[in-house]
Amino acid sequence: GLFCFLQYRVSGRPGESAPVFEKIFQDARFAQGGNAIFEGRVRGNPTPTVTWTHENKPLNQSQKVHMSYNEVSGDVTLQINQIGPGDEGEYTCSARNPL
Repeated sequence: GLFCFLQYRVSGRPGESAPVFEKIFQDARFAQGGNAIFEGRVRGNPTPTVTWTHENKPLNQSQKVHMSYNEVSGDVTLQINQIGPGDEGEYTCSARNPL
């Protein structure tokens, strides 16, 4: 199987409620050809923006990669469809308050 692991980065200005991951993503091993789904939850005030990278490169929405963020509930989801070679490695979810 392919191993994927998650990192978290948070940033905010002093005096504001910096983003906090209330539910963390679980590292996991996935069968090739299957779908990988990571779910977490983040909170902050003001509402943080959420971005993703894979191996330090920006991750973009596509037919293969679906990213969602519900600003009300704070739920963050990353889904990678038909996982295969090149999808393994480090994914980073960054949450930051607007500057």
